[in-house]
Amino acid sequence: MLAAISHLSKNKSKVIYLTPLRALASEKFEEFKN
Repeated sequence: MLAAISHLSKNKSKVIYLTPLRALASEKFEEFKN
């Protein structure tokens, strides 16, 4: 996952799309972990 984020963040156009997706993924991960 982090490798994909790192790879995509080199494409500036994708960062804007990826940021809310990443935030949502972390939120879901926190819910799942608890």
